Formats: sequence, structure tokens, C-alpha cells
Amino acid sequence: MEYINADLTKIYDSADYPLGAKRVVDGCEDRFIAFNDGDGNVAGVAGQLVYYAYSGTTTVGPFTVTMDYDTATVIKTYIQCAAGFLQAALTNGKYGWIQTKGINRIAMLTTGNVAAGEVLIPTAANGSVDGVAAAAVTTRDIGFAMADDASTAQAVGSAYINCL
Repeated sequence: MEYINADLTKIYDSADYPLGAKRVVDGCEDRFIAFNDGDGNVAGVAGQLVYYAYSGTTTVGPFTVTMDYDTATVIKTYIQCAAGFLQAALTNGKYGWIQTKGINRIAMLTTGNVAAGEVLIPTAANGSVDGVAAAAVTTRDIGFAMADDASTAQAVGSAYINCL
């Protein structure tokens, strides 16, 4: 199913769609996810990078994500588990959509050092990406910049996302 009419910016109280449901429209791909705020109680911010989570002391199901990239107790994740970019500001236990592929629809948080043509990679700051030359990639890349960032934001339409 395509879920073409799904409201990508809605914060869902329950799983109105199957977790992992994929929506593909105009070259962009989105997935329906559950949100967990992790050990650090990091609330989700629209446009910021989230990571797939797996069970720690709390059991989480497939397609659960967190912005707490270094969570290691309640739930676990690691920086190579970059899942996509939140389309709404989610809190613990809520559901929503992440963009996993295509031209970014929401401004993305960056380090402030992204230049056009650079590969985008996750950083050690919750929800943030950085740009590096292709030869310097040391972690899984998640897309590329089509324009320089503006301060600490990659403007709408200025990056191509390619997450899991």
C-alpha cells in the first residue's frame, strides 16, 4: 500500500498505520515509525535525524526510532543505524513518519559546515548531520548536499536523503 493521503506532520497517539509502512510519492519515501526518547529523554524534533532502536532493558518493536544516538540502556542504537528525518516533533510513545529517501522536505539540522557536493553523515550530536568529502567518509553516508547549509540548517530542497 502507498498511504498517499497520510498526514506526514501529524503526531499519532496510536499506530494508525502498520509500523514500517512505506509511502512513496514524487520520488520521496517515508516510513511510519514508533518513537522512543531513549536514555536521555531526547524529544523528537521535526527535520532532525533519528536512529533505529533495539531492545535494552525495555523491549521495543521493529521500526522504533530515537533521536538519542548514544542511548545504551533502556533502548540501544548506534550511529550507523540512521533511519531518516522526522516529519513532526514526536515525544516518547508517539507515532509518526520519517523521510528516508528523496529531496528533503523539512530543513535539516547540520553542524554548520556542509558544502554543496559533500556526502551527509550522522554526527555525535543528537539529530545532526555533517558534510564530508566522499573520500573522507568513515561511517554510513545518508545522502548528499546539493547546496551549502545556512548556519546550522540544510534548507528545504537542498539535500538528497538516502537512509535505510
